Amino acid sequence: MSPRSEARPNTPCPGRPSEKQRNLQTTLKIMNQELSDFGISGGNPTLARPTREMVRRRTQELAAIAGRGPHQIKQVDYEQAKRELTGESDFDRQQAMLDDRSRS
Repeated sequence: MSPRSEARPNTPCPGRPSEKQRNLQTTLKIMNQELSDFGISGGNPTLARPTREMVRRRTQELAAIAGRGPHQIKQVDYEQAKRELTGESDFDRQQAMLDDRSRS
């Protein structure tokens, strides 16, 4: 196979979502389904508190994206999953850490 015809798995194709985007879309679909199971629908999923199962699934997805198995989860995977599912931004997290330090 020539270098030109080799597939590049990490190169996104124009008009197609990346693996990370597809995983996030899947997670959001699961969240919306779980929210509707509790009678919450049509709302912003970031307003509802994600379940432990939702965070666990997303944490495993993030570990898989990083090339690790489902039992090789790192704290950074968990923290990112929780941020994504709660809608908290890195800025919010950093600001909270600075506020905590200034109170000490």
